[in-house]
Amino acid sequence: MEEADDPQLATPPAIDLSRGHPPRLIVVDKPSSQVDLRLSCLLERGSGKARLAEETLSALLGVVAHSELRDETGIAYGVGSQFSALAAGVDEITLSTSVDIGHVGQALSFLQRLSQLRAREISDQTLAWRRFWGLQATAFEDETTAATAESLYQAWLESRPATDLDSRQELLASLTREDLAAALTSCNDHAVIAAVGNRAAILAVSHP
Repeated sequence: MEEADDPQLATPPAIDLSRGHPPRLIVVDKPSSQVDLRLSCLLERGSGKARLAEETLSALLGVVAHSELRDETGIAYGVGSQFSALAAGVDEITLSTSVDIGHVGQALSFLQRLSQLRAREISDQTLAWRRFWGLQATAFEDETTAATAESLYQAWLESRPATDLDSRQELLASLTREDLAAALTSCNDHAVIAAVGNRAAILAVSHP
């Protein structure tokens, strides 16, 4: 008996970032005392320095969100930040958190401000700190053959040239706010906030 061929997953259609802006707020009704919030934005598929600018932006947004929602106000237990290369040919930054329904207005207002961040609002000190942590991680993450292989495999999955890994430290050290501008513009133009919780309560405190 012949073995059946392995099923092939169809590649999703490419996302056209030149199209109009999607809704800024999507609400999913779910009775609960908490609201799950997620800020997502799409960016052009980056490589080289553009890719590092996107990764740094993702980490920077995560730090700013954690500082506001956890360290300064304490309305959230934590904030998750993730940078992903999507099969549809674009990159994505996502921030996720959960807050008590009584704090959803404050959290939504912050995420809406964050989705309109401009490069000039990022201080040189903040960017320098993110560069430092990025360089520290790069310096020590590939100490083993297995770690190097994993990095190369991930780059292959994302269709990134291996040379991106070789020049990572040099490019990261030279990263400026101007390098983040293009990534921020795309992020702002294609940002969506999803809120899962009591719809009436969310809409009562949301701002257009």
